Amino acid sequence: MSGESQSGGGFRPGPILLDVTPFATGWEQDSRIDDGHAHAWERCLLIRTDGGGVDGVAVRWEPVVRCADCGCPRCGSSSDPDPCMERRHHDGLHITLHGRFEPVGGYLPPEAGEHPEQQT
Repeated sequence: MSGESQSGGGFRPGPILLDVTPFATGWEQDSRIDDGHAHAWERCLLIRTDGGGVDGVAVRWEPVVRCADCGCPRCGSSSDPDPCMERRHHDGLHITLHGRFEPVGGYLPPEAGEHPEQQT
């Protein structure tokens, strides 16, 4: 991870992005996302305009969290107080900023036991 400090939300401040995609093109197929590097999460402010760029009118803004090194998005919401620190669409359990392990999709994997609705 970069030498810059992470905020309480598990990210460092990132750039303001005007009318561009915040994530690397084809990030899900990029071998760099799982090459073992520690993702350096940064929170960017994505601003969509009416097409006028800097001189345009902002029509929508959204904070997003991405890896500053490989450009993949972080799992979950950018406003989650205890976010998963894995990349989006990861395998296995969620591992949160505060060290909790949570099931993906609300259920534990089959090898961890029955689904809640199957328990008697």
